[in-house]
Amino acid sequence: MKLNLLSVFIVGISFISCNFHNAEYYNHRGDENMNNHNYEMAERNYTKAIELDSVNYYPYHQRGVTYYQRRQYKLAIKDFSNAIKYSPDSIKDYSNRACCYIFDKKYDEALKDVNHIIKETATDANAYNIRAAIYITIGKNELAIKDDSIAIAIYPQFGSAYSNQGLAYRNSGKNECAIADFKKAVDLGDAAGVSDLKFYYNIDYPVGKRK
Repeated sequence: MKLNLLSVFIVGISFISCNFHNAEYYNHRGDENMNNHNYEMAERNYTKAIELDSVNYYPYHQRGVTYYQRRQYKLAIKDFSNAIKYSPDSIKDYSNRACCYIFDKKYDEALKDVNHIIKETATDANAYNIRAAIYITIGKNELAIKDDSIAIAIYPQFGSAYSNQGLAYRNSGKNECAIADFKKAVDLGDAAGVSDLKFYYNIDYPVGKRK
């Protein structure tokens, strides 16, 4: 199952005075640590920013990403929920929370978030792909195929949608369709298709190969 990685706000480097009572200073430091993949330190920075400005959605969003990166999904869910509380129109946080719900095996909650996204913007290919991943996990492969077909129609270069759709076809016993989709995923640069082809069909099809 392939999910697109969470969106992360990384601001450009700019001068912010070393005002230790300024939430933006800690947001800035958190962004720097996020860029360097120092998620534990970034978490501390965003926590300090929240202490100084508890109604700004941004540090909740960013700290949620630090938890997600370290597979602390319950903490990430709490932060993305707060980000939504202070910025109700933040579609990315519904998407992020849905991904965390999936990894936390709370599929009904994940579906609610993704359905909200699709209701608000019917052209979000990633939302359809996330919902397809949920359907695959709970055994509703035909619904997954339908959703990934929509995702691909919206964004034809969506490699991970082909990868997910291939898995749904494989689970449905439609092996020719599965192999074709896995190869298409690889052709579009999605490395998951390489391992899927090898694992399920013992086919070697490296990235960049064309047939």
